[in-house]
Amino acid sequence: MRKHFAEDPEQAMQAAGLDDAERDMIRRRDWRALMDGGASFFCLEKFARATGVSNPEMVAAFRGETLEAFLKTRRVPGAR
Repeated sequence: MRKHFAEDPEQAMQAAGLDDAERDMIRRRDWRALMDGGASFFCLEKFARATGVSNPEMVAAFRGETLEAFLKTRRVPGAR
């Protein structure tokens, strides 16, 4: 499924039976909306990894922050 999604995300989402709102959340990588819509954090981590988004980038988006602002709150400066 990861390969299928990487090659043709629109077709993969259609084959998975996602509705327009779900597809939009995925296209925008709207992590908060996906979680609020019922996606588990574990699955979102896997999705982020499969699409080249780091865990800190995803968490920063959850918090409504830039990656740089989020990293300033961490105890491991420069962690990505």
